[in-house]
Amino acid sequence: MADKNYSVFYTKIKGHSNDSIRLNISSDNNEDEKFDYYFIGDFEKEIRMDYYGESKKFIKLDPYKATDGKLELDYQL
Repeated sequence: MADKNYSVFYTKIKGHSNDSIRLNISSDNNEDEKFDYYFIGDFEKEIRMDYYGESKKFIKLDPYKATDGKLELDYQL
């Protein structure tokens, strides 16, 4: 049995918006809704996900309903 590599996929989002924004982190381009995160107002959140090298990770930031704001997005594997 081959050894599996284990890592943590880490994302930090910080900022503010005048309405909802959506962040999706999926293992495919289909944007699985169970990996949706919504933010509004002032926010700061760290998201950690187990990663075993099984596939690529896709990050989509959607302004959704927001028309004004500023944010920082950091990520690493």
